[in-house]
Amino acid sequence: MIKRPLEISREPADLAVHIQQLLLKRAGQIVGSIPCEEIGLVVVDHPQTTYTHAAL
Repeated sequence: MIKRPLEISREPADLAVHIQQLLLKRAGQIVGSIPCEEIGLVVVDHPQTTYTHAAL
C-alpha cells in the first residue's frame, strides 16, 4: 500500500486520533479523517495548529 502525505498549512486545525483514524477538526467540526496506517508523512506548517500527544 502506498503511504500518503498530509500537509496542513492553509488554516489552523486540530489533529487527534480516534479508533486508529487521524481526525482533522476545524472550528470544532470534523472536516476529514484518514486511517493512520495510510499516512506516510505529516507536515504541519501553520502556527495555530494543535495536536494531541497520540497524534504525534
